[in-house]
Amino acid sequence: MQKIHVRNIVGVAALAWLLSCLSLAGAADVRRPVSIPSAGQLDVMCATQLDTTRARVKDFEEGRYDNDLLRSWNRMLVDLNSVWQPASVWAAVSPDPDLRESARQCDLAFTSLFSRITQSSPLYEQFKRYVPVDTIDRSARESILLDFTGSGVNLPPEERQKALALTDEIGRLQQQFETTLRNDRTRLSFSAEELRGVDPRFLAHQPRDANGHYVFGFDNPEIDTIMDTADNEAVRQRYSYALSRRGGPENLAVLNRIVVLRKQLAQLMGYASFADWELRSHMAGSADQVNGFLGEIKRRVDQLERQELDVLKQEKARITGIPTVQLGHWDVSYYKDHYIASHYNVDQAEVRRQFPVEPTVDWLILVLNRLYGLDIQSAVTLPLWHGDVKAYDVRDKVAGTYLGSFYLDLYPREGKTRQDGTLVLRSGSSQEGVTPLAVMMANFNRDGLNEEEFSVLFHEVGHVMHAVLSRTRYQVNAGLNVKSDFVDASSQMFEEWGRRPEVLALFKEACPSCRPADMALIERMNKARQFGRGIEYGRQWLYAAYDMALAGTAPADAMETWVTMESRSPLGYTEGTQFPGIFEHIVGGGYAAGYYGYMWSQVLALDMLSAFGRNAMNPAVGMRFRKRVLEKGGELPPQELVRSFLGRNSSPEAFFAEIAGQRTGH
Repeated sequence: MQKIHVRNIVGVAALAWLLSCLSLAGAADVRRPVSIPSAGQLDVMCATQLDTTRARVKDFEEGRYDNDLLRSWNRMLVDLNSVWQPASVWAAVSPDPDLRESARQCDLAFTSLFSRITQSSPLYEQFKRYVPVDTIDRSARESILLDFTGSGVNLPPEERQKALALTDEIGRLQQQFETTLRNDRTRLSFSAEELRGVDPRFLAHQPRDANGHYVFGFDNPEIDTIMDTADNEAVRQRYSYALSRRGGPENLAVLNRIVVLRKQLAQLMGYASFADWELRSHMAGSADQVNGFLGEIKRRVDQLERQELDVLKQEKARITGIPTVQLGHWDVSYYKDHYIASHYNVDQAEVRRQFPVEPTVDWLILVLNRLYGLDIQSAVTLPLWHGDVKAYDVRDKVAGTYLGSFYLDLYPREGKTRQDGTLVLRSGSSQEGVTPLAVMMANFNRDGLNEEEFSVLFHEVGHVMHAVLSRTRYQVNAGLNVKSDFVDASSQMFEEWGRRPEVLALFKEACPSCRPADMALIERMNKARQFGRGIEYGRQWLYAAYDMALAGTAPADAMETWVTMESRSPLGYTEGTQFPGIFEHIVGGGYAAGYYGYMWSQVLALDMLSAFGRNAMNPAVGMRFRKRVLEKGGELPPQELVRSFLGRNSSPEAFFAEIAGQRTGH
């Protein structure tokens, strides 16, 4: 698969690369400048760094490094990640298809190399013997040892090679699954009559076919537009069906193969299931603990989910005038919006008008500055890969110290990943003087943010702050390198800042020409949020339980398992749909045997939120959160971070009130 060793031009290309980097670098961080390569440049840089890393690892194995093992190892990782991390970003966001493909190949090569590095017995023995000087060293050493044991370093040589082969194939299949979805060219055409209810302003931007019909793909704005606003049920049903089948039989086969390989890998490591092997490094610790947690969620939301769906069924009967209607999956978001509009007077079109994208981003930056004591300004010297992308530098307000930078890439385009998320372009390391750089990706509607997009913006910027405000000694503990069932806690907590009146009061200050935030609308939105908790968490339970079933001791065919489980849900299974073929999170999204982590993190998020009381803009509490949680990354266990911030152990009561639609106060 690897085709990037071009030794005869390495020296010249590397020099050209360095010169271009220096010319494009932001003045704040000269040591680690940023540049956007061509496909050929990335091929060369990847090949060079792979060779350099192999040579460095050999030195380590033979005991040749500068004084301290951990600090020398960190220095090597910083150099390695200077190519590897950008490659993972270009694969997701670059408009250049050649660069995306080179980046995918580079990412695969580094993933494979890292698996081989962490199978080195001499290195493993050195880290086992290493004596940490403090808790930070101890945490980094534990993370590194987990990487080694996770690669099978303790296995006999023959089985170690089997583990390596399994890991390589899983990585290749993950990319294949994601690429199939990203390259899907399925398009549906609808006449203007079929699209009754859809905002004409949105349709004005949609392409048309030879018959004058509007053409829709499957970016998030298009999904929301059809599923939330198209009055024609047949249109919603057709679109929902096609949406679920984008992965095709190819992705179903890939998923089945991955499930088998993961089970084999876990058994090779001495575990009965992939879940038990994977969860050894999570907060939850075991499949039994996760299944118990999911069982409690199911117990608390099952009846509420059925009651809320019955409400939507009645809403459908009222609107259609047909008393004996059935409710389909394609009806839920449409009739939920109608119910909320009629019972809570919340219209998503009005929400979009209230929150135009650019002014909302300006307001959010003002909030971050006030809350965390920051000075965030446009980074005019950082290179951009597309005209829609914005870049920002982050400094400490009082000290003026440069902390890091981030990009916002907020709108859909051809070739860009369809998943909203945050990627780290560069992890920070105080030991090496390396500052962090993060990228938020989204697929928003240019006409403004609806309630869901509004929450996504706050959620992902919460991740960005976790990455950029990190002040860890080593990259292995930097920013989002925390236990995966804790990684969403700070971002889920930050969603609340979009709902608080004391925060929304700042909107006019950020955008004097905008209309002030309509507090009555916000109050209605907050009340309306209490409806639909059962539906949302019932679905989240199903996704998490399905994930655990595929990661369990006896996983069956992925599609058959989904049909069985969804058939038991209140809405049942829709014949011919193929949701498992598009479930990226549990394939390559880092949530395999970990999808439950969204809800596990929210337990901690809602509990930490309590520290702010009724003033979400309390700068003293904001600074305490910045210093005791965000800056620490993974240097301490999550339980200790939460305890340090709250002054007590965590409690799940706020979470259980939330999922039952019984939460009080905002």
